[in-house]
Amino acid sequence: MVAIVSPSEYLSDTFHYNENKVDAGVAECLLAENYPLDAGEMTKGQRFIRLKKRTELNPQTKLNTLHISLNFPVQEAGMFSDKDKLRTIARDYMQRLGYADQPYLLYEHRDAGHPHLHIVTTCIDENGENKGLHNIHLTSNVARKAIEEHYGLIKAEGQQPQEYSLKPVNASVVQYGQKATKSEIANVLVNVLKSYHYTTLGELNALLQLYNVTASQGLPGSRIHQHGGLQYQALSPDGERLGKPVKASLFPYKPTLKFLKRRYAANIKSRMGSETALRKDIDLMLFAVPPPTFPDFLAALRAKGIDTCILRNEQGRTYGISYIDHRSKAVFKGSTLGDEYGINSILRRCAAPHKPELPTPTIAGIQEKQTAHTPETASTTPDRTWGDPAGQDPADNTDSIPRERLLELLLQYESVYEYVAFGFRKKKKKKKTSRGRN
Repeated sequence: MVAIVSPSEYLSDTFHYNENKVDAGVAECLLAENYPLDAGEMTKGQRFIRLKKRTELNPQTKLNTLHISLNFPVQEAGMFSDKDKLRTIARDYMQRLGYADQPYLLYEHRDAGHPHLHIVTTCIDENGENKGLHNIHLTSNVARKAIEEHYGLIKAEGQQPQEYSLKPVNASVVQYGQKATKSEIANVLVNVLKSYHYTTLGELNALLQLYNVTASQGLPGSRIHQHGGLQYQALSPDGERLGKPVKASLFPYKPTLKFLKRRYAANIKSRMGSETALRKDIDLMLFAVPPPTFPDFLAALRAKGIDTCILRNEQGRTYGISYIDHRSKAVFKGSTLGDEYGINSILRRCAAPHKPELPTPTIAGIQEKQTAHTPETASTTPDRTWGDPAGQDPADNTDSIPRERLLELLLQYESVYEYVAFGFRKKKKKKKTSRGRN
């Protein structure tokens, strides 16, 4: 069993994330512990108001919500037919976590390849005191091991690592017309916006595109663009916009442009260092003998947990590439990593043919005419085709990296500051000064 504890300041988003799954028929509320009625005897609003009133006892505490997922290997899927056993395991876990007296909701989710449970609760006790999150992950790990031993479950440490999944967040891909579009977009945003490190709207859209969602500031001259607004919209698998866009201000946690700009500033620091590992992974693949074709290169990146987004203008011409590293949860535009990681340089470094069938969907028009804020838009990008030297991006205008630099790149010295205890530091000699004679 693997237990993931995620503190949050958004009770409403956490609650509705699970309830939306119930409404979609891919989840079930199994337990409402420390509630006056059973889960099935209450409405969605009644289940929510109990938690909301508890958090209102301590409005000063921001991280007032706990969202916990208990994940089990596929071999234990048969256990999920016994709902009473699932409730017993959840109660035992919450008891060991120190939250047995808290109101909490238990959900069974059936939208992933492995069986798993979700628990939603609050950190505020009945006296309005904050139970605190100190050592919460350590306590959870101890509880998890005890439950594995007590119920004879497969231990997390003994499981073989599985192939990397291309679903880095627990959010359903938006299917326009099949489910409530706004709630599906909200599920994607709540799992992505604070988890990944992006520094521009273009990088964010490269990530959102994986879930058929895009963010837009509207057309130049439009009301929303003039007032610095932002809207989110569902996309088809081919990148076509579907339905009406939803204003950012209509979502509970207000993922507005102002919010994103604060994230940009924080993410510049938080993703520092991630680009080094990403560059080395790319170089190792491209220095293979023989070098891979472009589709093989993309597939090899995907197998390591790195998605790519191929950027095209409105005429369908390719002008850029972005990398989404799900391991470090960092998003980089190719030219940000360096000249040799832009799309044209990558194509030159790959084996022929240089005009492959791209396995990844495009986001044609996603960044339409956002020249004021995203320099990598179609309207400012020269018209160019695959392998066309005359239409190369200035950021990509370099020759392929010579193979002799492989060891240099992989073994290059990286400056690291080493702390030296105060007692071992050399004392500076005082500079002798000559005094003038009286």
